[in-house]
Amino acid sequence: MTTNKDFCHDYAYASNNESDSNGNMSYSNGVMLSYNTAIAKKFDNFTLFNQTRYSNSTSKHQGYLRNALPGKVIYIDLLDRGTRLDASDITKGLTRCYKYSVENLAKSKHTSTKERYAAEIFRHKQVLNELLEYKVLNKKDLNSELKELLKGNFDVEKLVKIKEQQQRKEERARLQRLEQQRQDYIEEIARFREGSTAGISYGARDLICGGFDIIRLEGEEILTSQNIRVPLKEALKMFKQAKSCKTANAPLSVDEIPREKRTVGKFTIDRIDANGNCFVGCHKFQFEEILRCYNEEYKK
Repeated sequence: MTTNKDFCHDYAYASNNESDSNGNMSYSNGVMLSYNTAIAKKFDNFTLFNQTRYSNSTSKHQGYLRNALPGKVIYIDLLDRGTRLDASDITKGLTRCYKYSVENLAKSKHTSTKERYAAEIFRHKQVLNELLEYKVLNKKDLNSELKELLKGNFDVEKLVKIKEQQQRKEERARLQRLEQQRQDYIEEIARFREGSTAGISYGARDLICGGFDIIRLEGEEILTSQNIRVPLKEALKMFKQAKSCKTANAPLSVDEIPREKRTVGKFTIDRIDANGNCFVGCHKFQFEEILRCYNEEYKK
């Protein structure tokens, strides 16, 4: 199999109608892929090079290819994984680079740092002009940020405000999704309590129940929210032990109790803490939930 280094050299001097693969790199129609992501694309007068960092192995591929490419190379950054270096991907990458440099320029306090980011913006503009000149991009398809870059009259404060507005909008959307998810979990728990489902999701358990399991009484058995059934007699025995621990404010000394006396269904009590919370295999039961089930379901 051809080494990656030699494979990059082959691509550098291959025509656009040639294609080949060595396993983790491949090329066809002038596009070189590292796994499933394009890292270079040949045009008539230059090669467009994707220098976005994805992984250590892809970075090695990019290094071999950078050293092998002859002639003019135009570099672009901040492209999504899986890109094919089409016009929309290139536009997104340029916009991200431009916004990143402008935002950092706005936050810079030292002259040297400001000069660095100003130079970056100038390079972005050069790249954009070249891609327009070579007709890789079309001026009419540019977004507002790149049009500002092209004119050279970018407004730092405006872009920073736009970014802040976007972040606030995304945060509101995230909180709305979280609240909707919370309501869904609450309904899920209610369905379990009323007997229409045999369990709840780990999401409901963690977000609503604080990581504890919940239970309900079904005849002579206790059903846990992990859809596990435990004989009522053994569950009552555990409740008695938990109540004693809570009253004494002392954990259960499991080492002093034979294993067979700590059995609850198919599981064994691992520990009961001073608050009466019970840890049984993969289950965690809060004392308040056990007490609720005892008072509201068993005693009635």
